[in-house]
Amino acid sequence: MIATFHNPPAAPPPAGPYSNLADIDLGATFADVVNIRTHLADMDRRAEYREVRRRYLADPLPTSTTVEVSRLFRPGLLLEVDITAAVRGTG
Repeated sequence: MIATFHNPPAAPPPAGPYSNLADIDLGATFADVVNIRTHLADMDRRAEYREVRRRYLADPLPTSTTVEVSRLFRPGLLLEVDITAAVRGTG
């Protein structure tokens, strides 16, 4: 397994010693997502979030937890998402 850690240009740069993304070189797609943990800054916007999820996820749907938080790390951020995918190895 090879992991690549990076910070995409569309995301705010980290304010501490961490990376925004870790890509695991196993060829995962959204079909391999098994769990999503979401922190929303405004639960009244869940319908918008649900529509975005529908564009990327299909049956069987992954397990999911969504909670409202009083604020996220940077002012103005609306959500933070942590996605776990699992793929079967080839060897």
